[in-house]
Amino acid sequence: MQVLVSNVLLVAGGAALVAAALRRHRLGAIVGIGCVSAAALVFAHAKVSVAVADATLGPTELAHARRAYLERTIARSLPRQRLSTRRLILNHTGEAGSGWFRRAHLGLFVHYGPTSAFATPTDRRWWHALDQGRSDAAGRGFEPDPEAVTSWVRLAKQIGASYITVTVKHHDGFGLWDSRLTGWDVGRQADLLAPLARECRRRHIRLFLYYSLLDRHEPTYALDKDAYLVFVEGQLRELLTQYGPVAGVWFDGWNRDFGVGRLERLYALVHTLQPWALVATNHHRRPLPHEDFRIFENRFPRNRVEPTGVPREVAVKLGATWFWGGAKAPTQIDRLPALLRRAERARANLLADVPPRPDGTFPPSVLAAARRRAG
Repeated sequence: MQVLVSNVLLVAGGAALVAAALRRHRLGAIVGIGCVSAAALVFAHAKVSVAVADATLGPTELAHARRAYLERTIARSLPRQRLSTRRLILNHTGEAGSGWFRRAHLGLFVHYGPTSAFATPTDRRWWHALDQGRSDAAGRGFEPDPEAVTSWVRLAKQIGASYITVTVKHHDGFGLWDSRLTGWDVGRQADLLAPLARECRRRHIRLFLYYSLLDRHEPTYALDKDAYLVFVEGQLRELLTQYGPVAGVWFDGWNRDFGVGRLERLYALVHTLQPWALVATNHHRRPLPHEDFRIFENRFPRNRVEPTGVPREVAVKLGATWFWGGAKAPTQIDRLPALLRRAERARANLLADVPPRPDGTFPPSVLAAARRRAG
């Protein structure tokens, strides 16, 4: 017998049945951990606990087993590089450091994931929902179409944006690419990042990857931050080695429990894998030593000169919510000129959020406003 209930896999039977269940749900098996019986399994899809026949893993055993599974998977399938804080002087366009970013002016922010299907006119639904991150609570009607992502890049071009920042993983932990480390993603057939990266290169739009450090699905996030760091590093290796050059990584969801040391380790990894990529975290504090720009969320800096000398970016919503909020929360593209003037006075780039519908397309009103702006 095998049943996947919420995030708990119940398995009873012989080795062949267990192996089939693991393959189907993309799980990892650990046998004989400490005092846990040999029937115990630890899997990549779980959130809280695992019950297998008459055996149950406690939080510590679960974290240790999950980490061992992650380390084996990463070692088997992903390239390893020694971390380094050294940076190449020139990026892939031949411009030094963050020079291009200081002149970018406008970027398109795209929030997209299962939360898009909830279509509520405020952010309360996706932020406060207790069931966020559970696979059985994914918004009904979320139907990602790899072909739809080309419209994201086309919209960026129409509104005059020089780069696009996409939520490849938000706080629910759902990935817009096919990850080897979890089954909570779009899967191989609907990988959105591959066509998005190709279209960005074709249209000369730079690509930033938004990655949430808060993860309400991955079990190690709540159990063991060092084990969770292994998971994050593994996913970053996937993102930064399989999809070509990226302009930067935009971290969100940081808190003090994760710590500055782990964050700086992630910066070193990004700069090692893609030395030309910029990196920053939306932590609402002064930039850390290895951050390449400073993020302001829904507010403009008061002073025109950044004390740390790094470029600045202001991320704003053009509607009532970051994700698609339905017809009652329209995206107001016509606000862009006024917001751009404010950003220019603050000597900052504007990162304007335009959320797609659950199928990945934009509503006609947004497309019409973008065409008007394009002239």
